[in-house]
Amino acid sequence: MNEYYTDKGALVTGASSGIGREIVKELVARGSNVVAVARRSNRLMELRESLGEQKERCLPITGD
Repeated sequence: MNEYYTDKGALVTGASSGIGREIVKELVARGSNVVAVARRSNRLMELRESLGEQKERCLPITGD
Protein backbone atom coordinates (compact mmCIF):
# COMPACT_ATOMS: atom_id res chain seq x y z
CA MET A 1 0.00 0.00 0.00
CA ASN A 2 1.24 3.47 -0.85
CA GLU A 3 1.60 5.49 2.37
CA TYR A 4 0.85 8.69 0.47
CA TYR A 5 -2.87 7.86 0.51
CA THR A 6 -3.11 6.78 4.16
CA ASP A 7 -5.43 9.07 6.14
CA LYS A 8 -5.76 11.57 3.28
CA GLY A 9 -9.13 12.95 2.24
CA ALA A 10 -10.65 12.84 -1.23
CA LEU A 11 -13.86 14.06 -2.88
CA VAL A 12 -15.14 11.89 -5.72
CA THR A 13 -18.10 12.98 -7.85
CA GLY A 14 -20.02 10.54 -10.00
CA ALA A 15 -19.23 7.91 -7.39
CA SER A 16 -22.27 5.68 -7.85
CA SER A 17 -21.03 3.95 -11.00
CA GLY A 18 -18.27 3.56 -13.54
CA ILE A 19 -14.90 5.17 -13.07
CA GLY A 20 -16.04 7.20 -10.05
CA ARG A 21 -17.11 4.05 -8.21
CA GLU A 22 -13.81 2.32 -8.95
CA ILE A 23 -11.82 5.37 -7.82
CA VAL A 24 -13.66 5.35 -4.48
CA LYS A 25 -12.92 1.65 -4.00
CA GLU A 26 -9.24 2.10 -4.82
CA LEU A 27 -8.76 5.15 -2.60
CA VAL A 28 -10.46 3.46 0.36
CA ALA A 29 -8.35 0.33 -0.19
CA ARG A 30 -5.24 2.52 -0.03
CA GLY A 31 -6.36 4.06 3.28
CA SER A 32 -7.97 7.35 2.22
CA ASN A 33 -11.14 8.83 3.64
CA VAL A 34 -13.54 9.56 0.78
CA VAL A 35 -16.56 11.79 0.36
CA ALA A 36 -18.55 10.09 -2.41
CA VAL A 37 -21.06 12.29 -4.25
CA ALA A 38 -23.67 11.15 -6.77
CA ARG A 39 -27.34 11.53 -7.67
CA ARG A 40 -28.42 7.99 -6.86
CA SER A 41 -28.47 7.50 -3.08
CA ASN A 42 -29.30 3.81 -3.29
CA ARG A 43 -26.21 3.16 -5.44
CA LEU A 44 -24.05 5.17 -3.04
CA MET A 45 -25.25 3.09 -0.10
CA GLU A 46 -24.56 -0.11 -2.07
CA LEU A 47 -21.05 1.15 -2.75
CA ARG A 48 -20.48 1.94 0.92
CA GLU A 49 -21.70 -1.48 2.02
CA SER A 50 -19.48 -3.19 -0.56
CA LEU A 51 -16.42 -1.72 1.16
CA GLY A 52 -16.86 -4.12 4.08
CA GLU A 53 -14.81 -3.28 7.17
CA GLN A 54 -13.54 -0.09 5.53
CA LYS A 55 -17.00 1.36 4.91
CA GLU A 56 -16.45 3.93 7.67
CA ARG A 57 -13.89 5.58 5.37
CA CYS A 58 -16.65 6.47 2.88
CA LEU A 59 -19.14 9.29 3.46
CA PRO A 60 -21.90 9.11 0.81
CA ILE A 61 -23.61 12.39 -0.12
CA THR A 62 -26.51 12.60 -2.57
CA GLY A 63 -26.31 15.65 -4.79
CA ASP A 64 -26.49 16.88 -8.33
